[in-house]
Amino acid sequence: MVAPKRARSGTGKKGSQPRRVRVFTDEDIALRAYFIAEQRHRTGAPGDETGDWVEAERQLRFEHGSARVKLPS
Repeated sequence: MVAPKRARSGTGKKGSQPRRVRVFTDEDIALRAYFIAEQRHRTGAPGDETGDWVEAERQLRFEHGSARVKLPS
């Protein structure tokens, strides 16, 4: 019995998997920014909401590789 051939992924590299791209929503970033702000308030560190948002985006991108952020339509 001969096994059927698998479909190629089209990536050009033998055996490589297509790369998944994580897209973060505003809700993902807002939740992370909330926890950053909570920690900032507990420790008395300086900062503001904009800085918390930017830091949240940075952390999420770092944790998941250069993921994209979904822009509002």
